[in-house]
Amino acid sequence: MARDTGFPKADVENDFLRARRRQVLSKLARRLRREPDDVNLILPFDEVVAALGYEGERSLGLKTIKLRSIIGTVDSTRDFDRMFRPTSGRVRERWEKLALAQRKAPGRDETKGALEALELLDLEGSIVTADALHCRRGFAARVLERGGDYALAIKANCRPLFKAVTQQFARRSGKRSSAKQVEPSAHDRSEARRATVIRNTGLAELHRFPGIAAVGQITSRRRLRGQLADAPLVRYYLLSKYMSPTRLLHVTRSHWRIENQLHWVLDVNFSEDQNRTRKDHAPENLALLRKLALNILQALPLQVSIRRKIKRAGWNEAFLLEAISHMR
Repeated sequence: MARDTGFPKADVENDFLRARRRQVLSKLARRLRREPDDVNLILPFDEVVAALGYEGERSLGLKTIKLRSIIGTVDSTRDFDRMFRPTSGRVRERWEKLALAQRKAPGRDETKGALEALELLDLEGSIVTADALHCRRGFAARVLERGGDYALAIKANCRPLFKAVTQQFARRSGKRSSAKQVEPSAHDRSEARRATVIRNTGLAELHRFPGIAAVGQITSRRRLRGQLADAPLVRYYLLSKYMSPTRLLHVTRSHWRIENQLHWVLDVNFSEDQNRTRKDHAPENLALLRKLALNILQALPLQVSIRRKIKRAGWNEAFLLEAISHMR
């Protein structure tokens, strides 16, 4: 079972090492049984097609493929075994950084798209974080049904529940736990955060919101070098299980990892927000190509920025071919 420590990078590293260890033990067991070394490797796609006897093809329309049923790609037959466990350490960086999938929101409704995306994921042992747009009963119920827990930001769009949460912290009554985190100064700014968590199971029944076990409050205050500190920013969260304030700080902070390492990069380096393509399937196709390009650049073991990699790929055809071939 995947563990969630509240430290996303450590969780992904542990997940990779656990999968790699299982692959090594599986290989050792096969050797003890005197089975061939390649008995558990993914067969190349062309060999599978040839063995089945290719006669033709026809379109079946758009189909939903569960992520856990995908066991490899056409050109990665030696990187993973049939259980999608890594056969070497060289795929570790790809395992940790890649954008795994995207899904078009039906009718441009992000909330419906999120519900469909949850159906593709095995959430056992995971904590799902989401902003206030997804703080809805249906979203919370779907996360719990899939075996996960949630930490959902709540704002005034859920007015009665939001009012109840803010009033509970304002009363200063009930047992609560607090923790403080001060980030070292970087980019001429420093930030201090304080988290407070209160157990509360009564809100779930009172407001008919599935699974509420606790509520959290995070107060952050940023200060630019040479200036007075900004006014404190207070955010509130619904939690489906009680967690320590320290863990809540890490869980909520990790929510921004996707923004910082994916959406921000796509916007700044690929000008995604400036793109005005709207017709037919072009927006979805271009979004897929941008993420594919980002995956290629992030997997390339070169310690320079994404922007410099893009420029170098445009100037140097040999570097471009090296970047593409590195994904094999």
